[in-house]
Amino acid sequence: MSLEYPVGSAKVTATVAGTALTLITFGFTAAQVNAAKKAVICVRTAPISVTTVSGVTAVAADGIAFAANGVYEIEGPKNLQNLSMIRDTATSASVTIILFE
Repeated sequence: MSLEYPVGSAKVTATVAGTALTLITFGFTAAQVNAAKKAVICVRTAPISVTTVSGVTAVAADGIAFAANGVYEIEGPKNLQNLSMIRDTATSASVTIILFE
């Protein structure tokens, strides 16, 4: 598989568990999130639920389902600033996110 992206500006791998996370609570700085235009999200071990609706916190089994072993893209500064994610089942997920400016 060929990735045709600019060089990533930041990368974090963390666990998505039973508390909803934003990109900042996931481990990125506010400056990194505010400068980003795209995120590539690799969900490794268990599904997660994601939302990008302003003011809405992700809830398990409600939102956009990102399946385990999948790679997903979210584009646009507002979507990235509003991104919220939580595990979709009782199993926490290992997730890697790369931001692109």
